[in-house]
Amino acid sequence: MKYSGRIISSVLAATISLAMAGGAQSEEALRFASGQPNDSPLYQLTYKKWVDAINEEAAGELTITNFPPPFADATNTWERVVQGVADMGVAGLPISGIPLKRTLVTTLPSTDVTDMKAASIALAETYEKGLLDPSLDEVKILALYTVLPTRFFSREPISDVEQLKGMKVRAQDANMVMAMDKLGAAAVSIPFSEGYQAISRGVVEASSGNEITQYTYKWSDYLKHGIEDITFGMTPFAIIMNKEKYEGLSPEMKAIVDKHSGMALTEMLAIGQTGIQKKFSDEMVADGRLTWHKLSPEQYKIWKDAIAPVVEEWLKKGDGVQETYDAFMASYKAAAK
Repeated sequence: MKYSGRIISSVLAATISLAMAGGAQSEEALRFASGQPNDSPLYQLTYKKWVDAINEEAAGELTITNFPPPFADATNTWERVVQGVADMGVAGLPISGIPLKRTLVTTLPSTDVTDMKAASIALAETYEKGLLDPSLDEVKILALYTVLPTRFFSREPISDVEQLKGMKVRAQDANMVMAMDKLGAAAVSIPFSEGYQAISRGVVEASSGNEITQYTYKWSDYLKHGIEDITFGMTPFAIIMNKEKYEGLSPEMKAIVDKHSGMALTEMLAIGQTGIQKKFSDEMVADGRLTWHKLSPEQYKIWKDAIAPVVEEWLKKGDGVQETYDAFMASYKAAAK
């Protein structure tokens, strides 16, 4: 069989290229399911800073690229990362589909736990003590943190607890359902992905949420009034990574990821979200999409006393929740100082 000179040259060139590639350090490309488009304020002011810091230090040996929806969304990011479809991701833990009990300590309504940075630090420290749910071990946890405090948003101003009697209110988790029940509202469990539709169609008259849901997801199109001085806990989130992908990194790249993870990342995200909270709130107030209201001292006490039993009932569930709660509150008080 005869081969032309061109074919021989091509085969030789390919062989040399493969040999050279085998001896060179290959680039590690990581798919990051942030749940946010590249141009979203939330991505730009939080996750992008983290991605850029790692990419810059890795100098081409490792590159994290944001994969926005529909690659993954809030309800399936955890599954995508476990399966290796995504290498890293932002997971909203209560909607991740994994069994959680102790990690939901941050979702307890409380007039004492209102500082997002302190709550994020306390959650991360509680995890480091091994006091959160074993289901978190399915992935490599790069950081744990809480998003903005959950507040009450409605179509009309609320000044008296009596206005809540029978009001249909979307509640994002079991603790919020219980809090609404204590206040006399008719709590409705509606998935986050269906929140805007339910609000726009009047299926619910009010909802739990925060400045991100109001601004980014446009719930303020209908819910233009918020109660400023009562919060209903904070939703726990995590930056996660596929375990096999993490273990497959070179020691140098693993060290870079570690450097930008843990408490350093927790604090960075908390600070970033604090800035987002002010930015979103100021813009919505300025253009009339949101009006904040404060309860009178008498009403504040009524609301506070009504939601207090939620914590007591949560602690009765057992299975280590008391130890988790005690550790979380001790860390929170120390961080808040």
